[in-house]
Amino acid sequence: MTDNDGTTSSDGTDPVIVADDLQLTFHHGKQETKALDHVSFRVERGTTLALVGQSGSGKSTTARTILGIQKPDAGRAIVCGSDVHDLSQRELRLLRQKMQVVLQDPFGQLNRRHTVGRIIEGALIAFNRGSRRERRERVAELIRAVGLDESYLGRNPRELSGGQCQRVAIARALALQPELVVLDEAVSALDVSVRAQILNMLVQLQKDFGLTYLFITHDLAVARYMAHDIAVMHRGRIVEHSDRDTLFANPKDPYTQGLIASIPVGLPRGAAVRAEFDRRLELQLEDG
Repeated sequence: MTDNDGTTSSDGTDPVIVADDLQLTFHHGKQETKALDHVSFRVERGTTLALVGQSGSGKSTTARTILGIQKPDAGRAIVCGSDVHDLSQRELRLLRQKMQVVLQDPFGQLNRRHTVGRIIEGALIAFNRGSRRERRERVAELIRAVGLDESYLGRNPRELSGGQCQRVAIARALALQPELVVLDEAVSALDVSVRAQILNMLVQLQKDFGLTYLFITHDLAVARYMAHDIAVMHRGRIVEHSDRDTLFANPKDPYTQGLIASIPVGLPRGAAVRAEFDRRLELQLEDG
């Protein structure tokens, strides 16, 4: 049954994210830019929604609004049942235990003065989670979950590759057992082979921990592999939103059609392109 505010799914579970008519205008002198133009969507628990679009389309602004960093002019961002822009600072801080973010820059998001172990443990310390022994056990569990062994815990980020840094950032994001992880271009700065490894890992982590992802990307190939549903953004609006297979089989908006057509496959357009596109991506991810 669906509540009047639309925040309950048909199966009776609460969606992790409900974006309800988000509106935001940036002012530059006399000029105005609609960063969010009546943006609405929902993300069900344990699923992935990819927000796809070119630079400046409003993807990251949407993510910042969902996280409570950017306040909209109108509309609501409901995360884990709470309107993030109707909370006190204390309440928002508590809610942020349930929602974590992984950013694009694998090096810049880690404190280079700390060891990997201290970086992952930081959130546990900040929220007074567990004893020192329990925190160390949790950190060891997390570093293994992201495919690194415990020898990495004593290293500094400058000793790691980009892919290893991103694994550490993901481990840190999981430390507080969040319900939602926002991944903002989290693999775009990585080499293709490393990107495949990280994507495979994220899929497995979602299964293992029941995570919900809001996946921000300009790469439709990545979105097609990662997401259950895809929302295409252009100039602050969602121009098309459907499940992954429907969107690729029958894109309706000209902007979406253009994004799909721009995927470099090197074959004639049509069903053969989609089949080859799927084959290449699957091979890349399996090799990773």
